[in-house]
Amino acid sequence: MTDPQPGPSLDDDLKAYHAHGQSLVESARMALPKWCTSVVLQRVGDLTADERAELDSVITDVTTTAEASLQVLVAADPDEPLSGPLDRLRSATPPLHDLLDRLGATPPVRDAMDTQLQPNDRHAIGPMAFADLGPAVHEAGIRWGAAKAHMHLRRRREATG
Repeated sequence: MTDPQPGPSLDDDLKAYHAHGQSLVESARMALPKWCTSVVLQRVGDLTADERAELDSVITDVTTTAEASLQVLVAADPDEPLSGPLDRLRSATPPLHDLLDRLGATPPVRDAMDTQLQPNDRHAIGPMAFADLGPAVHEAGIRWGAAKAHMHLRRRREATG
């Protein structure tokens, strides 16, 4: 009987965690322009050429901010207590809220719990789940979360013997 092949090393698992994180960053970066456009068009309808140019500028701001914030998260050690990716995506949306205000979108009525949980989401745009940004972001977010959970568990098991 032969010895079983050893599994991936902790370093291999950490590399996989970071690779899944980069996939999440890339999929979010690719999805945000379509998502931002959809949010605005659902709230205000068609845009003039000037409004479309303003939207394009806002999309750049939101995407750049989200990408930078997500990069910090996925480059960090998995045990570092940082805000999660959805919080980071939501934190990138103030320019989108401001644009909706300038375009005359009426913020929806929100219940007290929603307002308390998401005080800065005055237009209730989220995103509240990875799937709000599309299936590629959903899949990447699930893979990254699973890799993070795996790293936590593996480190705890190795620390306890």
